[in-house]
Amino acid sequence: MTVTRTTAFCLTILCLSLSGLHAEVRLPSLFSDGMVLQRGSAAPVWGTAEPAEKLTLTLNDKTVQATADSQGKWSAAFENLSAGGPFTLTIKGEKSAPISIANVAVGDVWLCAGQSNMSLPVSAVAGFDPEVITSATDPLIHCYTAAYQTSPTPITNEPAKGSSTDNAAAQGGDITPSTALAAQWKPATLANVPGFTAMGYYFARELRRELGVPIGILHISYGGSSIEAWTSREGLSTLGLAGKVDDMLKVWENADALGEKYLTTDFAAWEAKSGRADNGNQGMTAGWANRDFPASDWSSLTALGDWKTLNIPNGGIIWARKEINLPSGTVGRDLSLDLGNLHNADANYGNVTGTIYFNGKEIGHLGYKMQHSFSQSDDATATLPGALIKSGTNVLALRIVDQKGTGTLYGSDKFKIGPMINSKNWANPWKVKVEAAFPPLPAGAQASRPLAPPVIPAVQVPVILFNGMLSPAIPYGIKGVLWDHGTADAYNWRGTIYDDRGGNYGKLLKALIQDWRTRWHNQNLPFIFTQHPNIGKASLEPPTISYLAPVRDGQLMTWKTTPNTYMAVTLGLVDQDIHYKNKKEAGRRLSLAALAGVYGHNIEFSGPVYDSMTVEGNKVRLKFTHLGGGLVAKDGPLKMFAIAGADKKFVWGDAVIDGDSIVVSSSQVPNPAAVRYAWAENPVGFNLYNKADLPAPAFRTDDSPSLTKQTGGMP
Repeated sequence: MTVTRTTAFCLTILCLSLSGLHAEVRLPSLFSDGMVLQRGSAAPVWGTAEPAEKLTLTLNDKTVQATADSQGKWSAAFENLSAGGPFTLTIKGEKSAPISIANVAVGDVWLCAGQSNMSLPVSAVAGFDPEVITSATDPLIHCYTAAYQTSPTPITNEPAKGSSTDNAAAQGGDITPSTALAAQWKPATLANVPGFTAMGYYFARELRRELGVPIGILHISYGGSSIEAWTSREGLSTLGLAGKVDDMLKVWENADALGEKYLTTDFAAWEAKSGRADNGNQGMTAGWANRDFPASDWSSLTALGDWKTLNIPNGGIIWARKEINLPSGTVGRDLSLDLGNLHNADANYGNVTGTIYFNGKEIGHLGYKMQHSFSQSDDATATLPGALIKSGTNVLALRIVDQKGTGTLYGSDKFKIGPMINSKNWANPWKVKVEAAFPPLPAGAQASRPLAPPVIPAVQVPVILFNGMLSPAIPYGIKGVLWDHGTADAYNWRGTIYDDRGGNYGKLLKALIQDWRTRWHNQNLPFIFTQHPNIGKASLEPPTISYLAPVRDGQLMTWKTTPNTYMAVTLGLVDQDIHYKNKKEAGRRLSLAALAGVYGHNIEFSGPVYDSMTVEGNKVRLKFTHLGGGLVAKDGPLKMFAIAGADKKFVWGDAVIDGDSIVVSSSQVPNPAAVRYAWAENPVGFNLYNKADLPAPAFRTDDSPSLTKQTGGMP
């Protein structure tokens, strides 16, 4: 059996099959139990039915009509709903059985999008804030997390059948047909909240406290993704990039075919010549895939690919087994297995191939036999056949042929089975054993190894996440957008659409905002975004080249020049890990921006924002808005202010608060021309705040080129 792939956007099919009925009404999974509809404006609902069928939609005391077109598509919109709930939405057709959607709330829906810091779930931050788990009960906060999906062309918002990746897997209870479906709206309960976006949840919790209305979190994000991946072709064409988009899509779509040709011809010939060929599946003969095989003396590993303890410096053939406890309710039911993109970090791709076994039976493959391995467009998935599933202990086994010998396999931390009860069923370590160790390569073999086609990170390819994940949600009624992003465009250079992506981030962000506003037919749609947090090593001297500072600058300039946008500074929230745990403060700062800018509350939501400068002899005077009661140098004298003359050679300056201004000077710069603040990857010591205890955004007074053209990874 070959590996199956999750390539269709996962949509819940809500229908009733009755004898004698030929029509059925279908709805996307967005329209399901627990959904939150937008109050005070249009709240669209759409789906499919029999062509020309007339439908009546009723919610509380509101009724709207719809008629399916010749393709069976229909849509309707409730207007100016009042906050409240729970309600029941009923949809009745002339030819179809009625549909009832329960526990519908009406309130404000916020689209939470971006990359990994938006994706980070509450469960990952609970150690920082244990109270978040114990207090996570609010029936009027609901979250919907979209399944990961890429597509070169827009996926329409019509319903479609497809298997679920269940990326928001059931947190408790028995598995039922409903939990095996696609993404769902889930209320904030002790069981559900650990899977919510942490940033979105803390934001929603603050709004609930202040507004008292239901809050919906429409979570559509993915780690490592570029801003171009979330923008449509039409949106990028406004920057003159349509041609580049088409070229990159063509390369990405052809990557797998070119890769398989390489692996089955050039690379296979090199393996045979270099003594690396697979000479037979000895482990299978020995029963290593079987459920009852005793593997207690095998080595234990947490991370696949961490072969250091196995003494195979030249690579080899490794078996990995994992025991999985499954409840009786899973017997006879097919489950989805996701192993991530299993491959080594090596530009010369083709290091990992292999076979997947479940309870002794082959169910799929890894490596070049796995689709999309070169385009990295999605994870390696397989079906665990229900007929093979046993109540209690089951065994997943992988036979891995690894040419490299070192390096953790990408994707191994994404191992999951769905739908599942919870992760404790498969949290035990892998058991591993070497079937064969490869000898050292013959002289000259490494130099003669054929080069593989480039591996293209799917999440760096323009438009494909917009097409696959965002497009199906348009035009669901939303109040506004939360956007947390920037790392990918600062540090990822493969597939770059600009030579200087970080320096052009402001252009790309403005294009995305305009693109989404156009799609939602709302030129005033609020956008609230973060200014990127600190990362990496502290700067001992003012840097001449920065990757992140231009991204932060683009975010600040977008806020200053784009109506109905707001920014929350996240500097200082990162300790060591860029996936910082203090999402509570990030959510609070974002909520302040929403409450002040969108809801009109008379509160300060930003730290001091640079407004203008004047040169006064050998000093520069900086003026600010968002004083928040006054400027504050937190924990000592002001730091991280750099000053330069016309030569733009920056040195650290002496900065002091003078009323509502800051005066910066340096004995090394007699004729100052520019000042920068917190202009570095990690501006350790930055400490300009206002009396509202909010940090100032990083800024600069000059407009010199950003000097971030990238030739490698993180500095």
